[in-house]
Amino acid sequence: MHIAMNDGQSGPKTVIIAGIHGDEGLGVQVLEKLAKEISQKKILGELHLLVGNPEAYKKNVRYIDTDLNRLFNENHMDMREMDNPNNEQKRAIEIGLLLENVDFLLDIHSTSKPSVPFLYIENSPKHRQLASKLEIEMIVLQSKKFRPKELFSSTDSFVDRRGGIGITYESGWQKDFSSFENVFENALRFLSAVGTVDFRKQKKTCLHQQYLEIYDWVVPLHNDFTLSSDYENFDFVSANETLAYEQNRPIIASQDSYIIFPKKNIVINSPACCLAKKHDKTLGKKEDETQSCC
Repeated sequence: MHIAMNDGQSGPKTVIIAGIHGDEGLGVQVLEKLAKEISQKKILGELHLLVGNPEAYKKNVRYIDTDLNRLFNENHMDMREMDNPNNEQKRAIEIGLLLENVDFLLDIHSTSKPSVPFLYIENSPKHRQLASKLEIEMIVLQSKKFRPKELFSSTDSFVDRRGGIGITYESGWQKDFSSFENVFENALRFLSAVGTVDFRKQKKTCLHQQYLEIYDWVVPLHNDFTLSSDYENFDFVSANETLAYEQNRPIIASQDSYIIFPKKNIVINSPACCLAKKHDKTLGKKEDETQSCC
């Protein structure tokens, strides 16, 4: 599915993507309901609703050949020179062309393990300001100091590097669709906040957003690696607590930390989880007033 809407009115170029991973179906259902909801609305600028990996979605698998969400990196342009790109490489080229000059992007995902919904964004005033318009409590920030390529190879980073604002919305566990209505309502809030579609009748609740910043990750180097617990997103680990074991040696948390993006399947030389810390100085005085709708 790729629905493009443009009423000829001046405004931003906005994209909402779901199904970058084919086994994350909630976002695709949100797109389908969005398309019906806005079909009679006035669109300002250009709006695209897009299923990221339709072939994988049809088969209900994460990907066909390779993880599409790792292909929007600094080498993205090189794929256009490939003789025989695979399914995801072809799709990354197509999506990249659409995202080249996008103003606003919302990429809806689901987590592989149980989790509360959260946003994943660049730590900048414009990203935080847009995130404050959505009713989501947990906000995970990309660090300005810890910037491994794997954390910057998704669609949101692709848009960020080109001057737009990209937001990844982790809607919760991929097998749990209970957050559907909240995700849908937040998609409407997103479209209103960026000035694409005006929705005036949305209910607001009292919500204080919490910010965490990723500062490191845990990467296994040997087959005998094991995490010390079956971690879920936002599990707390105290400073000096054992995070994992490898070659009979403990891996210790250097500071109070929160687990982010814990992997269901551990792979050597690939992050088993990320570590985040509280970000107390995220907002300036003016921004802090938008942190809560109370």
